[in-house]
Amino acid sequence: EAAQVRRNEFLAATANPIDMQIMGIDGRATLLRETAKQLDVNPDDVVPPREKFRVAQQITQMMQAGQLPMQQAQAPAGQAGPSPSGQQLANGAPVTDNFSPMQQ
Repeated sequence: EAAQVRRNEFLAATANPIDMQIMGIDGRATLLRETAKQLDVNPDDVVPPREKFRVAQQITQMMQAGQLPMQQAQAPAGQAGPSPSGQQLANGAPVTDNFSPMQQ
């Protein structure tokens, strides 16, 4: 039980962009798989296979290198313009909050 608490703390402590750059998607997936095993959950039901991550990483790297065009997300009609917070996603689309009661 104490080991599970430490695993959960480690997962929470490393769930940030800086640690993701260090660990990468494969490293994070390994942590999630091991945690799932300890919870008697089939890790294959929770975490996609490594091959999917590799393909996603290759596409991301090619887009960053300019080898693939980055497609800009277009806002649906009537929702043009930047987000109220001024933040954008990696693909340039504005950040939206579809879950806040104030936005509905």
